[in-house]
Amino acid sequence: MCQPDAGGVRRIYRSEHAALVEAQRQPMADQGAPRRRQRAGLVEHPFGTLKRWFGWDHLLVRGFHKVRAEMSLMVLGYNLIRVVNRLGVGPFRDNCARRTQVRSSQALAQLAA
Repeated sequence: MCQPDAGGVRRIYRSEHAALVEAQRQPMADQGAPRRRQRAGLVEHPFGTLKRWFGWDHLLVRGFHKVRAEMSLMVLGYNLIRVVNRLGVGPFRDNCARRTQVRSSQALAQLAA
């Protein structure tokens, strides 16, 4: 039976926007599997590479902010290695030197103003 033991009336609450929510969920459910596969192909590779390069079994810290910082450092290192592999060490170093010179001249101009 659907009624409570006390003999009262069972009430089901439904939002006034429930029909809109269901209409929005249906296309997402239809496209779900291909999108998940696409995301797995794009996102899981860097994580697997990080684990292999750094012998990563687990995070070394606890707490959301600390884990976020550790993950950010790992991803930064991963991205720097990818940039150096694509550009080469010389062009990467030259680009960093040019950016440093531009920032230095901008900082001097701000101090003079």
